[in-house]
Amino acid sequence: MGTNSSNTASSGGMHIDLDKYVLTGGDTIEGTINIRLSLPLPPSNLYFQFKGKEETHWQITESSHPGAAIIEHDGSSTICKVQYEIMKWTESLQPGDYTIPFTFQTPVGIPGSFKFIDGKTRGEIQYFLSCKLINSHQKFKTKTKISILQDCTLIIPQINRGKKARLRSCCCSKGQLGLKIIWSTPRFKTTDKIDCLLEIDNTHSMLPVTKVSARLYYNLRLKDINKSSKFVTNTISTKVYTFILNPKEIMVKEDALPISLELTGLDRKFSMLYSSKGQIIECMFMIEVAAYVEYGCFGGGEIKVDSPFVVEPVVFFQPAPMIPPADWNPIMIEPANLIYEKKHEVDTDSEGISIRSKNEFNNTSVTVIQSQNTEPADNFIVVASERS
Repeated sequence: MGTNSSNTASSGGMHIDLDKYVLTGGDTIEGTINIRLSLPLPPSNLYFQFKGKEETHWQITESSHPGAAIIEHDGSSTICKVQYEIMKWTESLQPGDYTIPFTFQTPVGIPGSFKFIDGKTRGEIQYFLSCKLINSHQKFKTKTKISILQDCTLIIPQINRGKKARLRSCCCSKGQLGLKIIWSTPRFKTTDKIDCLLEIDNTHSMLPVTKVSARLYYNLRLKDINKSSKFVTNTISTKVYTFILNPKEIMVKEDALPISLELTGLDRKFSMLYSSKGQIIECMFMIEVAAYVEYGCFGGGEIKVDSPFVVEPVVFFQPAPMIPPADWNPIMIEPANLIYEKKHEVDTDSEGISIRSKNEFNNTSVTVIQSQNTEPADNFIVVASERS
């Protein structure tokens, strides 16, 4: 029994079936390992492995005489890699079909699945389950991809944010303006409208508020092991609300200003761009709201406040169920109940081949070219404000 995900030898094949392929860290996966043998096998071991990995890549072009240097950054970090020996046959395995049910409790607090590709800039977080049946003569292996949703409290521990700003005109104090963003929920799907409320406290101000602008954007940070970083920030959508809020007036609670913007700016190119916080990849979605005040003949100014929110996928890819052969008649083997524990972390695979389990590779290479073109730096702005 085999599929495209399995490496099938002439004497048989293997496949993993799961009850679900999308889950949150800490959830338990239920599934079966299905093996079909057409020839006898010598004594064999069956290994189960769960692995999560982050990978990044970007290029920077720096001008130099007489040409330009392309500096390539690559980073990789293993989130987890646990391996279990779930079966050991001391006698020969006879031809036939075998099914081993299993459960696996995934680790808590792991980053969500993620994918960003834009030209030469790439960041990806992936998770895989794999099994290997190994003996002295041959190996069967199979692998299936799963998708992880990250707990939003790990991404944004504080969501409702406020700011108070002192207003001045011609060196004279004009009082104080207060802004606060209120969320009924911080979690949204990629097809949802992003809705929140803006409370405006103009009771201690001598100037009117004449309009509010809102902007949705994301900040993406990619890192390598040398602590070099690549920042990407892009605006998704904007909207302007025009009204008058006079001095000594207030818009709070049921009178707060409703803000609603679309995520449609995340086109197909970024269809796998979600909120995620890992070791070398961090993507955060933000709303920035600016209130404009009039200074009369001296013009006006703006006060800004921002707040994060979580973007989750509507649905990840779900593989079609495996249809067993008509003559599938498996021997049922005792279930394996597995739990993620650090003691099962490995830095070698089941065949004893050494790997590097954390920060697996970091490579910064330089290629010199004769072109004088340079890559402009991305802007990344952090708005510092007083939080309440």
